[in-house]
Amino acid sequence: RRSSDLGLRLNENATIPYKFLLEAGWNHKFSKTLKTALVYRFIANNPFDNSELAHRFYADISLRKKIGHWQFGWRIRMQSSYYAAANETGFDYETMNRHKLSLQYKNKKLPFTPFAEYECFVPVALFPTIPIDENRYGIGIAYKINKRQRFAIRYRVFQPITKKVPEYN
Repeated sequence: RRSSDLGLRLNENATIPYKFLLEAGWNHKFSKTLKTALVYRFIANNPFDNSELAHRFYADISLRKKIGHWQFGWRIRMQSSYYAAANETGFDYETMNRHKLSLQYKNKKLPFTPFAEYECFVPVALFPTIPIDENRYGIGIAYKINKRQRFAIRYRVFQPITKKVPEYN
C-alpha cells in the first residue's frame, strides 16, 4: 500500500516552526504483528528562514503486540539522510539505525489514543565507539479521522549525547 505523510515540527517549546516534512512511500502489513515500509522524506529545516534542504530514505520493520487495551510496539529503522553542502560531492550524508519502543492505550470508548514512546539513534559509521548518538522521549494523543488518516500531536524531548544543542527541541 502506498502512503504519504505531512508534518510540521516546532522548536523552543512549540514557539518556532523549525522543520517541514513531506513523505511518500510504500508499506506492507504482513499480519497484525509485522509491518514493513520503504519511504522517501523531503525535509526543509528552518522552512521560514534560510531553509536547509535534505532528502532521506528509510526502511522500517515494525512489530506490535496487543494485550487488552494496551499495544506495545518496536520498530527498527535504517535511514540515510543527504544534506545540501558545498563540497566536491555536493552533499553530506549520514546513516543511522533507529530503535523505537512505543506504548498505546486503545479503547473504543475513547475518541483518541494516548501514547508514549522512546527512541534511540545509533550512528552506523561511529558504532561501536558511539553506541547511541541521541535519545528521544515523547508523549501524545492520536485521533483517527478515518480508516487511512489520523491526526497526532506529541511533545518530545530530545537528549543529544554527542553534540551540544542550546535550544530545547
